[in-house]
Amino acid sequence: VGAEAALRRGPCIVTDIARDPVTEHLRVLIDVEIYPSCGAWPIMGKEGQLLGVFAALLKENQAPSNEYLQLANIAADLASVAIESRRADERIRHLAHYDELTGLPNRFLCTQHVSNAITHAEHRNGMVAVLLMDLDRFKNINDTFGHEAGEAVLQEIAQRFRNTLRELDILARVGGDEFIVLVDDFDDPLQLGEIAQKLLTEARKPFIIDGQEAMLSASIGIATYPGDGDNAQTLIKNADIAMYRAKHHGKDDYRFFSDEVNTNTVERIALEAELRRAIERAEFVVHYQPKINLATGGIVGAEALVRWQHPVRGLVPPGEFIPLAEETRLIDQIGLVVLDVACRDIGLMLERELVCGRISINLTGSQFGDEHLLEDIKSVVQRHGTPPACLEFEITESMVMHNRDRAIAIMDGIRAEGFTISIDDFGTGYSSLAYLKRFPVNTLKIDKSFINDIPDDANSSAIVQAIIAMSHALNLKVVTEGVETEKQLQALREFGSDEYQGYYFSKPVPYAQFLQMLVMQQELTRQSSQMLVTESDPP
Repeated sequence: VGAEAALRRGPCIVTDIARDPVTEHLRVLIDVEIYPSCGAWPIMGKEGQLLGVFAALLKENQAPSNEYLQLANIAADLASVAIESRRADERIRHLAHYDELTGLPNRFLCTQHVSNAITHAEHRNGMVAVLLMDLDRFKNINDTFGHEAGEAVLQEIAQRFRNTLRELDILARVGGDEFIVLVDDFDDPLQLGEIAQKLLTEARKPFIIDGQEAMLSASIGIATYPGDGDNAQTLIKNADIAMYRAKHHGKDDYRFFSDEVNTNTVERIALEAELRRAIERAEFVVHYQPKINLATGGIVGAEALVRWQHPVRGLVPPGEFIPLAEETRLIDQIGLVVLDVACRDIGLMLERELVCGRISINLTGSQFGDEHLLEDIKSVVQRHGTPPACLEFEITESMVMHNRDRAIAIMDGIRAEGFTISIDDFGTGYSSLAYLKRFPVNTLKIDKSFINDIPDDANSSAIVQAIIAMSHALNLKVVTEGVETEKQLQALREFGSDEYQGYYFSKPVPYAQFLQMLVMQQELTRQSSQMLVTESDPP
């Protein structure tokens, strides 16, 4: 009966089980004197899919009453709601723990697995290893063949890695092109080197994309418990440090980590020395990511972002030197270098009578905690004669939450000089608008993580709209980061965001390229003004 209801996608009523051919196979299971009839109702999902069948044995030897049929339909509807709710819950739980692209555990679940492995290893005096892998030059795949091809490569390499590992080894995808392997059943670290070599071999095998052969490699860092850390976060962090050491040695390799090597490593000391020389030799350059007014489409400022123009390695991205710069406190000097270069560039733009808006400078946590911060800023700005109206300083939520009264005093001092202040990456830290109203800030920047899924994701859209509405209620300007598509831009325009920045308009570009953008904008503005004047002239 249930199968018949499923096939019909509608109710199936049998008034005489003893004689109806549909129920022939059920007669041996049913006392037809007590239950002479039966019915089945399909449980349909809201998209029209079949979720199951609701069936009932009936004591009447006739068709059920209309009242009973209504109750049966209600029961089927309730069952549909319950099933879809359960599936939605399961889907949410799955998304919270697994990477959607590869189906592998994500960083959250991986960290739990590492924690559990360490707990078990404690009891049996065992060892645990974390291998953190980062694909070398993966960005070239996306840039050359597009993101869809990049995703296909990630899926294929995830499958390669999985096939290379033992069943008991856990493989997780923890970032764009980062993977972690958890190994908690080994006797000798040499075994870990063998595993790493197998993974490197898989990464080297060519990928066929649109009929073309593409090559990749990987860099692997290895950290072990108990020697390299006694908790999951430390072990993963140290594996990450070891991985960057492998990259620094030319990529396509693996490196082990140890506390002793971490503090005394020749490589680390050499890189620190290189950073110090880079500051002395002015090897740091500033790229600018334009900020765009949503209403006019014009450039109204930019964020200044540091890059290292290494004499041998070329342009080094921030992720490869900022962590060490922060650890060695060189970040404070680099921050002042960025301000110095930005002020110089602003001066050059003003000499050409270009309107550059406000250039945003990121302040680090250590800079914000430095009692000489305001003096240092004023010294650089006064040396270049930079108008304060051309500068904005970006800070994060966490920087102001530890000592709120002191933070407010610092921000008051910055504002008193005529600079504005922006809260960067809003939504990723404390996210407290109650505290936000106490801080003397001018601008709030919504983090890219909230923009990624708008307008398709209702929750993300609701959050962004709420932040924009509440920010405007506090008289704060709103800048949205990470805008990459026309759909996102249109949604933000409807939501009421004031400005945006992101790859949709431009990635961070060198000064000369940013200057050219401003020149083109000024020329377009001039041409528009001339057209308006011409049109308004009498014939």
